[in-house]
Amino acid sequence: MKTLRWSDRQDPTGATVDVELREDGRPIRCRAQRARLVGGKTVLTPWWAAAYEERELEGIRVPARIEAGWQVPEGRFPYLRAELTSFAFVR
Repeated sequence: MKTLRWSDRQDPTGATVDVELREDGRPIRCRAQRARLVGGKTVLTPWWAAAYEERELEGIRVPARIEAGWQVPEGRFPYLRAELTSFAFVR
């Protein structure tokens, strides 16, 4: 497995996102440190996002399910679970 690191050169925080890739180059999951509110304070916390169940829609292979969340001391805390059922190209 390979990892691709992305960063926004104009982001003053220096934040990065690591994208884990399969051997064929398709993304598996993303990881980062992201701000999270805890007791009214901002705390950097490990964050993850993952894509599952690829399908072909409109001639393009896309993930059918996406999940994202925080890695807190108690374990994974997903805050987003979504299923892609359709999409449209906007020009």
